[in-house]
Amino acid sequence: MATEVVVVIRANGTIETVDDVDVFTSSTRRRASKIEPVQPVLRWCFHALRSVFGEVGIVSDFTRAWHVQWRCNMLPSSGPCFGNYTERADALKAERQWLADNRGF
Repeated sequence: MATEVVVVIRANGTIETVDDVDVFTSSTRRRASKIEPVQPVLRWCFHALRSVFGEVGIVSDFTRAWHVQWRCNMLPSSGPCFGNYTERADALKAERQWLADNRGF
């Protein structure tokens, strides 16, 4: 018998379920892509900080606020790296569009 579960994903990344079922216990989560700095040294620092402190919290908020050029790294979805965006929000928009056009997300 199939169970229907309502999942809400908030803009801040928190996930809530209406049911008392943890739908993520047997699933694997991975990013479809990465928004990262274009400049190699900053990109290395960005990923080093994220690997130590994670994707949520003060440090991740700090890295998202950097005033740098951003790119979309679609390699996790077998796609290209593209962009040289001044605003991170523009890179996120391009990322979503690429995923919609190429992966049906």
